[in-house]
Amino acid sequence: SYVEALFSRLREYDFLLATPHSAFDPMACGFPIIAYETYYYKDLECTGKVKTVPWLPVEALAAEIIRLGSDEAAVKEMIQKCRHFSVNNTQ
Repeated sequence: SYVEALFSRLREYDFLLATPHSAFDPMACGFPIIAYETYYYKDLECTGKVKTVPWLPVEALAAEIIRLGSDEAAVKEMIQKCRHFSVNNTQ
């Protein structure tokens, strides 16, 4: 099915570098999200599933990837929140 094929591809990765409105499928797979601080992702950041960085320096995204990549506890907490979201939002 399309959903299984999509989730299978997403499971190959560790994080989603997000664009607006692309959050729900990755969160359903338990992916933490790193995104620029647009209104959409800034609003999701308070859920603990998303980390935002200032718009537009690519270095800010890279620094957050490195920071989270070395903070296993923070990533684990984000993954748990994403999975909780998925279980409670099965549209």
